[in-house]
Amino acid sequence: MKVFLKRFFLYFIFLSFSSCNGQEVTQKSKYLSLINTIKFSDIKGRIDHFTYDLQNGKIYIAALGNNTVEEIDIKNFTRTHTIQNFSEPQGIVYLPKKRCIAVANGANGKCDFISTKSYDKIKSIQLDDNADNIRYDSLNEKIYVGFGNGGIAIIDADTFDLINTIPLVAHPESFQIEYSTNKMYVNIPDKKMIAVIDLIKNKVVEQRLVEEASSNFPMSINQDSHLLFIGCRNPSKLLIQDSYTGKSKTSIPISSDVDDIFFDKVRKRLYISCGEGSVNIIEQKNINEYSLLEKMITHSGSRTSLFIPEFNYFIVASPSKINRDAQLLIYKTN
Repeated sequence: MKVFLKRFFLYFIFLSFSSCNGQEVTQKSKYLSLINTIKFSDIKGRIDHFTYDLQNGKIYIAALGNNTVEEIDIKNFTRTHTIQNFSEPQGIVYLPKKRCIAVANGANGKCDFISTKSYDKIKSIQLDDNADNIRYDSLNEKIYVGFGNGGIAIIDADTFDLINTIPLVAHPESFQIEYSTNKMYVNIPDKKMIAVIDLIKNKVVEQRLVEEASSNFPMSINQDSHLLFIGCRNPSKLLIQDSYTGKSKTSIPISSDVDDIFFDKVRKRLYISCGEGSVNIIEQKNINEYSLLEKMITHSGSRTSLFIPEFNYFIVASPSKINRDAQLLIYKTN
């Protein structure tokens, strides 16, 4: 009996140690089906944001800790190229008319434009340090980049020339454009606020305090219902606000270390990736009422993600850990 108990205890310790060092198994979900896993033994450190080229079935991943951008064929689930020599790439966006990507570098503050045909650098714009989140406005052919101690750079998407900069009170994190009002909503976590920018005047016209929680990093928007979805880390909450007024609709607790939020307007769901090691799936019953459907287990540190509605794919980046290679967890929405 003593021998049996000793063996059982050692087996339990082994399982616990394996789990702590990256051998977690992702949970089966009613709402997301894991259809493929792409592993990368050579990608180390943090993985930041993604973008996708729908026409050619490619995604591009800012591998911040690796100083690379990884090109993935999402139809065949294979890596097709590694673009090197970045400086902590963070934000990234694909520009279909130019067949290139714009990459914001955190360490040197540059926004690099890279051809996805030749992989050559087309141009580079020097901003202040910590070039971060980036958005492409396809209606007005502009690129917006958050950077430094407080600014949004406006870049011409045709010439790649810097047009203007909009000063902010502190470093911007995620931001979203509302096309019907020509407004931009910018998370500024250091000041617990959301800056509202008039994109016609190119200036801040309102600063809204975030009162229910702090560390408001990720943000998503529902253009049709004029709703902002704001992820906060202290405490861990999802805030739902009216974009016009900034008034709260409701809030709901979520897992810790939230970093990306996507709204699935077909299924009326939110997919929220959290570094705690889960994807929170939240149902929108109506614009005022939301409920947690599931906290699907992924891997610890898996903060960033990408939703591709045209493919019904939700993709989670899992960084390397002890005994676990970096990988992409590719889910199909149910």
